[in-house]
Amino acid sequence: METMKGKNEQGIVFIAALALIAVLALIGTYTAVSVVTDITISGNYKTSQQAFFAAQAGVEEVRMRLRGSNSDAIYAGDPAASPNANWSAYILSYGTWTTAADSSYSASYQNYIPIASPSANHTNTTIQSNSLQTSILYWAFVRHKKVSDLLPNETYTDYGTGANDIIYYGYATSTATTLTQFTTNSPNLSRGFPVEIIRSYGMSGRSIKGVDVQARKVSGPPIVAALYGKKVELSGSSITVNGNDSCGQSNLPAVAYNTSYTANGGPSIVSSVSLTTQINAINCTPYVDALESIKTVTLTAEPPSGYTFGSSSNYEIVYCDASVLTSPSDGKLDLNNITGYGTLVVKGDISFSGNLTWYGLIIATDDVNFSGGGSSAKNVYGAVLGNDVADLSGSVNVQYDSCEIENAKGRYTYPAFRWKDSSL
Repeated sequence: METMKGKNEQGIVFIAALALIAVLALIGTYTAVSVVTDITISGNYKTSQQAFFAAQAGVEEVRMRLRGSNSDAIYAGDPAASPNANWSAYILSYGTWTTAADSSYSASYQNYIPIASPSANHTNTTIQSNSLQTSILYWAFVRHKKVSDLLPNETYTDYGTGANDIIYYGYATSTATTLTQFTTNSPNLSRGFPVEIIRSYGMSGRSIKGVDVQARKVSGPPIVAALYGKKVELSGSSITVNGNDSCGQSNLPAVAYNTSYTANGGPSIVSSVSLTTQINAINCTPYVDALESIKTVTLTAEPPSGYTFGSSSNYEIVYCDASVLTSPSDGKLDLNNITGYGTLVVKGDISFSGNLTWYGLIIATDDVNFSGGGSSAKNVYGAVLGNDVADLSGSVNVQYDSCEIENAKGRYTYPAFRWKDSSL
């Protein structure tokens, strides 16, 4: 009996051991499957995120390459002198891309693939890698926004003719001081630029992620005259303020003011539109603040006499907070014998003496002062805006030029808005 009992106990132990082994095997299998699943999920999430970031990189390259003009080798914007409603462009970081990758591809668009080298070609249509980098995989598409792209509750000012009209953002007319979306039959890129629709897809592993965004160019202040100041004071017969556009697009009043305008000594005021016009005050401060964020040159001390900012092929955004100048620290920017190309943005007062030649915009949140006589000549080809007093004396010529204003705005950025996931 004892022997039989011992054998039974041994059998029970054996069965229990087998059961335990089976349970452990199940646990091990579950753990292994769980780990593999977690690794797969983690890997998929990682490649998905990488693809999404690649799509964002495509958007950023497009936004960067919209800046500038057709004279820039890397420019990827509309190369036409007047925006074309059917313009579009692709940015490709790999050369094996085909039109089949774009489910929205339309042959009705121009579908340029702008290339920078070995020679710049902004209207190329041969499929090839044209990105500024090749380590991140993406392709991006950009075109002008049209009336047909407007959302049901989206507002705009209609000066166009139909659903194919381009949507611009800026100042709809030469007298407008409020930013708006609008259409126009007479585009003037010194006042407003097309809103751009950008679609970008990024790839990583088997993941493809897409984003749709809209982008519109930083506008700068409204240009309602060759010279604007809350108070405008002109003194001397050697002063000329001309509102007739030397670029031949559209003429403006010579002088716009808010509270007062005085002219002594017989200055020459020229315009086929209106010699002077009284308007609501323009607050330059928010525009100066916006341009500060995209400045290309920062002045912390007054430059030496004879200094040159930019060039005819490189328009700068020169910013100065006059209250923090270290040399001198009088709270005013004094410039003597200066040449410049672009936008001069001053938070505070600015004063010009000696000779001056500036192509583009001069904007100040306080006073703008042109002084000095003799052989010194001050020439501005573009426009001048002073938030408070615009005081001109001596030999000064302010000539409205919409092309120089457009050139100055070439360096302005394209902030993105209305992001949307468009993953395949």
